[in-house]
Amino acid sequence: MMQQQAASRSDMMRMMEMQQRFMEQQQQFMQQQLQHQQQVSSQHLQGATSRQEHHVSLAEFKKFAPSAFKGTSNPLEAETWLNEMKKVFNALRCPDEDRVTFATFMLLGEADIWWNVERGKMGQNTTSLTWEGFKEIFRDKYVPQSVRRQKFREFTRLEQGNMTVAEYAAKFEELARYAPGQVENERERAEKFESGLRARIRQQVSTFELSSYKDVVNKALVVERGLNDTQEEREKIMKKRNRQVGFQNEQDRNTESRPKKQTTASDKTQQKGTIRCYRCGGPHYRKDCSWFEGNCFSCGQQGHKADICPNNSGQQTQRTPQPISGALENRVSQDGQPQGGQQRPRTQGRVYALTQQDANASNTVVTGMIKVSSTNAYVLIDPGATHSFVSVDFVRRNNTMICMPLETEFCVSIPSGDVILVNSIYKDRILNMRGREMKADLLVLEMKDFDLILGMDWLAAYHATVDCFKKTVKFQIPGHPEFTFSGNRMLPPPKIISAIQAKRLLRKGDEGFLAMVMGTQLEELKLEDIPIVREFPDVFPEDLPGLPPDREVEFSIDLIPGTGPISKAPYRMAPAELKVLKEQLQELLDKNFIRPSVSPWGAPVLFVKKKDGSFRLCIDYREINGSNSTEQIPSTEN
Repeated sequence: MMQQQAASRSDMMRMMEMQQRFMEQQQQFMQQQLQHQQQVSSQHLQGATSRQEHHVSLAEFKKFAPSAFKGTSNPLEAETWLNEMKKVFNALRCPDEDRVTFATFMLLGEADIWWNVERGKMGQNTTSLTWEGFKEIFRDKYVPQSVRRQKFREFTRLEQGNMTVAEYAAKFEELARYAPGQVENERERAEKFESGLRARIRQQVSTFELSSYKDVVNKALVVERGLNDTQEEREKIMKKRNRQVGFQNEQDRNTESRPKKQTTASDKTQQKGTIRCYRCGGPHYRKDCSWFEGNCFSCGQQGHKADICPNNSGQQTQRTPQPISGALENRVSQDGQPQGGQQRPRTQGRVYALTQQDANASNTVVTGMIKVSSTNAYVLIDPGATHSFVSVDFVRRNNTMICMPLETEFCVSIPSGDVILVNSIYKDRILNMRGREMKADLLVLEMKDFDLILGMDWLAAYHATVDCFKKTVKFQIPGHPEFTFSGNRMLPPPKIISAIQAKRLLRKGDEGFLAMVMGTQLEELKLEDIPIVREFPDVFPEDLPGLPPDREVEFSIDLIPGTGPISKAPYRMAPAELKVLKEQLQELLDKNFIRPSVSPWGAPVLFVKKKDGSFRLCIDYREINGSNSTEQIPSTEN
């Protein structure tokens, strides 16, 4: 009995000691809490405002719609994503400890898998990982050191070359991030940029001694613009000169290529004294032409014209086409001043259609085939054209056509609004239209789809009327029977050049296009059209009917003893990927390929984009595969 009382008394004492110790611990804890609250309140009073400004939630971060990063093999894309994250963090005044969390939240697909592996390697160190540390790890993966060294070497050797100043500045800023030691301040940045400019631009920019990178770029742009304007003016002058002498040089080559005949004394005298008036075609100078005095072309006397000349009594005169040089009487000189004392504009001719496309767009023109000096020519009869023209290609194909230089340039306005200078003419060319021969004066003009353009001067001379609806031209020449020329939609023969000519044109800067022609009405190959395969249609169904039949021997994979269920958290997916996942799972469920599972085992899935833009479903079985027992895998020897 005494022993029981002593034991109970000792238990009571032990209980009281425990209660006292608990009270002391509780009191100590309360004191610590009080001290902590005092520290927090003092810190709150000192910097509550700044801490509230720096606190950023995930919802605020997502309002900026930052781009997700799925992994890439292009270092520039990785650097661009880092810079975008940096801009968002700076705008939000995001603290350093939250930057890594938000940045890794935007990793998807292959990049998310990489980060999960890296986080597993780091273990508890991820909590203390700073933004600078994350950038270093990120660059080691997607911007390796070898790439950074290569970009550094590119920056040290960077020059403008054939780039414009704007392109050179963009390339400079792109590579400067890989060489921070080369452009530490604004002056070094400006000097490095200036040293890479082209010599002509650098010489003018260096005279200003600019120390700001922005000022150097702006000044280089201004200098480049001035040089380009000067070059354009020079090209216009050279183009004008080439047009003036181009056809004459071509004619000289054609003349030299013809066999020379023996020249007699009479021929020399005739060549030496050959003079031709550009107004009437007579053997005299234009200033001495009797047309200006009002003389008759038939008898040379004054007081009447050739159509009522008394010497032509009893004879019905036929009006012949007026030489085109008559329409060029008041041409302009090289300095742009009109000759003959009349103020007339420089542009004296006009063409409304130069290509087949222009002709198709107009309902007032007629196209067809005629003969010019026994050579077929694709002609465009256009009442909107003031004069008649022949293409340069047609002239080159017919060496029998001899051109005559115009006294001064003739300006032709084309559909694009530009003005082309013409300095050559082919006079009195014979055109054979429905068995009738008619003459025309043709100015040489650069054309693509047509050989000839017969304009209003030729139509008026032959009393022609164009029927736009029927696409016909009716000729009512006085003293001749009426006849009609019917146009057609016949296209000229295709213009084919050799591979050598194509290479030569491409080297000169002409544009080339590579086209691949594919049939649009190809019939799809059917199963019954394939030999052997059509004998086994059950082996090649359009779709699988369902799961294969059960086998006699069930196949299983043994796991390492003691392995528990493995179930990893699913990877984050974009809304588009979740939509595709639901569609694919529903399709597999409808076909009975899969069924709902309640197994504790699970593996995450992710999508990989294919070349055609669709998604391929991939299942991450790495954890489960690591638990397989390799000893039970049968071999071929067994």
